[in-house]
Amino acid sequence: MAETVELWIRIDDVDRHALSIPIHECTAKAIHPVKWLRFLGYAIYGSPGLISLAPGAPELEDYNADIEPRCYYFRSEGKTPLP
Repeated sequence: MAETVELWIRIDDVDRHALSIPIHECTAKAIHPVKWLRFLGYAIYGSPGLISLAPGAPELEDYNADIEPRCYYFRSEGKTPLP
């Protein structure tokens, strides 16, 4: 089984699994994969946000850091257009 990066998005105070991407795809698709993951969160959620390593944890300090096979959490203060 390939190592994966998971993106979880907070919607209505619940963290929901949004996508899983094999780690090799993340590094092949973006120069800065963590920034790309934040963009994907924005594209899915519909509002700018931030990435953290755990629900309710502080925002990542370095979006240029290497991505790891783990869960990342996207959260936004903006209202989502999702139903």
